[in-house]
Formats: sequence, C-alpha cells, structure tokens
Amino acid sequence: MISRHKYWFFSIFAFIFFILCQFISWLVYKSDQLVFKNEKIVFFFAPPYLLLLMSVAIFAFIIFSIFELKKNSNNSIIFSLTLILGGGLSNFIDRILKGGVADYLDLIYWKMNLADILIFIGIFLFFFNLLRRRQEKRFF
Repeated sequence: MISRHKYWFFSIFAFIFFILCQFISWLVYKSDQLVFKNEKIVFFFAPPYLLLLMSVAIFAFIIFSIFELKKNSNNSIIFSLTLILGGGLSNFIDRILKGGVADYLDLIYWKMNLADILIFIGIFLFFFNLLRRRQEKRFF
C-alpha cells in the first residue's frame, strides 16, 4: 500500500511537469519559434477521432495509475507515472486549446517537445522497472 505522501509527490510533480511544458509551449508560440504544429496523433489519426482516442487513453491511464499506485510503493514507478501524466496532460491541453502540439525540438527525423520527451522517458522507466521487478521475483 502506498503512503499518503507519495500521492502528494505524484500529484505535485505531475503538476510541475505540466506547468513547465505549458510554459515552454507558451514561450514558443509567443516567440514564433515553432518548428512544427502537430495537429495529428499517433499513426496520424485525424482530429475527429483525436479527442475520443485521447480521452479513452487518459481515462485508462488514470485508472491504471491508481491501481498501480495502490499495489506498488516503488518510487521509480511512481516517478515514471508522474512523467507520463505531466507530459500527457500538457499535450492534451495543447491539443484542446491550440488545436495541436507545438513541436519545437527538431531532431533528424523527429520533431518533438519537452512533453513528448517526458512521456518517452516515463514509459521507458515504467517498463524497465516492471521487467526488473518481474526478474527479481523469478530469482526468489
């Protein structure tokens, strides 16, 4: 069972990551340094399905996070869920308010933003910790 202060940790840091991503996005739009405005989502789904798909994904993620936090007190898993939630909410709000996500980092083949990086790192940490936990159980 997870303690109450870890719920606060989860909430406060997710909010900090969300605010940081939103602030950078605001600066990018204000300074006209936008590399690409991504109006689509994974696999180039168009906006009619975008809101429904994102709403289902966010709802499923929140439910999954609540169950995972209740049964797991691992700080690294909590931190990974925090990264995913902060970045995901930032991208979701950008899509609703601005019609797309501001991708201001231009790598060779990818255009991304801080929220995308947070989501990627969070997913990587989450699965890394789950696999590590599964391997530890096998040895004991």
